[in-house]
Amino acid sequence: MLRWHIVEACEDCGHRRVVYNSCGNRHCPKCQGAAARAWLAEREADLLPVGYFHVVFTVPAEVADSDG
Repeated sequence: MLRWHIVEACEDCGHRRVVYNSCGNRHCPKCQGAAARAWLAEREADLLPVGYFHVVFTVPAEVADSDG
């Protein structure tokens, strides 16, 4: 049985759907979705208008352990 939800029903067609109450979790799209979209839009505004790509590489231990 599901907890923390209500069931809405359309008065015209009778279609029903489950609507969950807010949980406050930062990963919940209902609770924090709008805030997450606003944050992402702000971060995207900071990007330069160029293509980006991610590169990962391994640095040899001799270089990684050096102090300078």
